[in-house]
Amino acid sequence: MNLTGGDKLMAVAASEWCRRAEVSCFYLARDFRIFQFQAKSTELSAKLEERIDPHLAKLLDPLRLLECHLASADIAAPGQRLSLNEKGRRLPDQEFQHLLKKDHDFTKCLHVDGQSAERRAGDKLEVAVAFALLKLDVPVVQRGVCLAPRVLPGTRLEEGELDLVFNWSGKLWLVDCKDRLSAEDRVEKLRAAIFRQTNISIIPQEVEERMREISSLLRESELKPLKEDLFMASEIAGLLGKALCVRRAQLPPQARQFATSRRLKVILKEDLLPKLRAELHPD
Repeated sequence: MNLTGGDKLMAVAASEWCRRAEVSCFYLARDFRIFQFQAKSTELSAKLEERIDPHLAKLLDPLRLLECHLASADIAAPGQRLSLNEKGRRLPDQEFQHLLKKDHDFTKCLHVDGQSAERRAGDKLEVAVAFALLKLDVPVVQRGVCLAPRVLPGTRLEEGELDLVFNWSGKLWLVDCKDRLSAEDRVEKLRAAIFRQTNISIIPQEVEERMREISSLLRESELKPLKEDLFMASEIAGLLGKALCVRRAQLPPQARQFATSRRLKVILKEDLLPKLRAELHPD
């Protein structure tokens, strides 16, 4: 009997049953160590085993693993199942960041099973992140998993969408991807457009003040949905799972603090492959 998966009272009750019935049991610790308990004459003797391979179950379907983590939601649509094709396997790692800067579409390097939702601006980044994960030995990545609230079965109401889900190192991993320009970048593009369309060399003070107001409003309007995305990723990953955020630009200070409090690692697009490698292969 596996003593994990419940609270401490359940573990005590289960181990007591094993002791009385003289049935062997074991305990799996978070660092992948196994404690074996041998039962003999109504006594339990403990034996500490070596750490088990964290990739022992890496071929388990990430959707099935996700279902184990969901408490108040169900999978409404599985999205796409992504794996490397022959072209993807042959692509050298050192070419990845160069192609990413050129906004390359990595779909041609993947075997895609399933239909995606409607096209969106951030699709290319999601596919690029999935490709990078697969090149780093992740067996399969599930993209665009839609969730529906369990309290309203049969309805079409969606609770949210998970960009990328995969199974790695004995954990469920979630990746939240956004390829949006920051508020500062958008205002900078506006400033450049003003210079292109006019003959002025300096933007008037009043216009600068209005642009700063626009930048502030953009940051505030994006902060709430950004926190909601980060919150959903961290909650579904759970205590034993892992959640990552991939962004084009650095998060605003408040969002960075929120991500840190939720144990969310933020990875920038410009450092995608080396940072993902450090997360997946820390040793």
